[in-house]
Amino acid sequence: MSSSDHSREHLAKELKEIKVQLAELVERIGDLEASIWSPSEVWEGSWEVIEAEAEIVSKLSLSLRHHSVEDGPPRPTKAILALARSRLSSSVVSVDHRVHRSLSAGHWAWAAVETVTVYCPEGPIKSLQSQHWIVLRGVGLSSPFRTTSKRDVLRLVDLHHPETVVEEFPSLIELEIFCSSARIRIPPLKQWKKATSDLQQHGSQGSC
Repeated sequence: MSSSDHSREHLAKELKEIKVQLAELVERIGDLEASIWSPSEVWEGSWEVIEAEAEIVSKLSLSLRHHSVEDGPPRPTKAILALARSRLSSSVVSVDHRVHRSLSAGHWAWAAVETVTVYCPEGPIKSLQSQHWIVLRGVGLSSPFRTTSKRDVLRLVDLHHPETVVEEFPSLIELEIFCSSARIRIPPLKQWKKATSDLQQHGSQGSC
């Protein structure tokens, strides 16, 4: 056997081993995805309402009856800024910026729902951890809801679907300002509750 034939045989053997390893890796990825998002984990349980739907407090109310999509996000009132400053602790991100962000997000979320168009979320604020998520629109969703767990959001809606309207905030007051700008009541706070059998199976992991 010539040196070139031996080299080709060695390369073919190495390629075969790489293909086997790749197939095992793909199978492992599938197993991990199945263990995380298996139908039994997603659907064996129920949603429970932690807090009922609520009205926007008067200090956060906005006069938007004649405010159109083309007018852009509403400006914050003195009452909104004062309430936000009283409830938000100081951070590297100014309170005024967070208020304007919430108003802008609420306006464009409302516009997306009204005009049946795609919503581009603001997403998380750098250096601040998101604690609240609100979903206004999603495939199969009958009404808006909010949650304190992103994983709970992912149980019900596809974040990458063009119909999805979802936003996240580091504080409740920012979510409330968003709702005022979006012209909706504060949606019910929901939490996913695993079935009893599922809880027993997962031991002390509990619900999300």
